Amino acid sequence: MEICKNKGSGYWDLTGALDIEAAEELRAALLKCFSEPGEIVINLAGVDHCDANGLQLLAAGQRTALALGRAFRLQQHSPAVTGLAQALGFQIGTVLTQGGK
Repeated sequence: MEICKNKGSGYWDLTGALDIEAAEELRAALLKCFSEPGEIVINLAGVDHCDANGLQLLAAGQRTALALGRAFRLQQHSPAVTGLAQALGFQIGTVLTQGGK
């Protein structure tokens, strides 16, 4: 997986596999996001593979942002992310929700 900072603080483009092998790299990137001010926006357009671990990290990032009162947005979801989210019962928009909540 490749993680590129884009458009200033808090904007990140993810490309490649969002899976268990990339989990530590993504976790470190999310921690870096939370150490900087501003909105956190994760662009998922370039993700060509996603497993439950990758989706779990995005959900954890979302929960952390909520707890810290920070804006956290997912955008341009790839078919790999959308397909897995739907298969696991999540709806994906700018945030992940389970069971249509």
